[in-house]
Amino acid sequence: LMRYGCIMAGDTLTSRFVASAEVCYVVSGSGVTSSGIDRIAWQTGDVFLLPGGNEAKHTAGDDGALLYVTTTEPLLAFEQAQAPLPDSTQVLAVHYPAEALRQQMDLLCNERGQKQQTSKAILLTSTAMDRTATCTPTITVGLNIFEPGDNQRPHLHNAVAVTFVISARPGGDSMVD
Repeated sequence: LMRYGCIMAGDTLTSRFVASAEVCYVVSGSGVTSSGIDRIAWQTGDVFLLPGGNEAKHTAGDDGALLYVTTTEPLLAFEQAQAPLPDSTQVLAVHYPAEALRQQMDLLCNERGQKQQTSKAILLTSTAMDRTATCTPTITVGLNIFEPGDNQRPHLHNAVAVTFVISARPGGDSMVD
């Protein structure tokens, strides 16, 4: 399930999702999130991952913040499962700073060519999920890059695929058949 968390300057948004994980993209602003023993300071463009089963407190900085939050709630509800107990999860807190993501995107953009590739993408993973190259056991988070003139060839997803456009140049468009 995806949702926005709009936090006014200095305010705190508290959540406890019945989910095995929570992935947040910082659309704007800055702040700090505390969940269990984890504390992550974030800013615009950052992505961070939190294990489920814990209360999370997202506190915005001086300019407020807008978070795009994704959880595994629908999966757990469908399976009639519960969130993991604190400290008993496979998912570990991870912070992906915007500057590190930008550097990786620049590297991908410099490797043009390869017209048969599905896309240029950065897949976010962690040490705990290295074997599956996913963000969590059931969520893959990828930052896709489409430069002017690029076309993504048709491909198949065997699960839900949600697109959240971070930025686009004038004239950019997307079509799903």
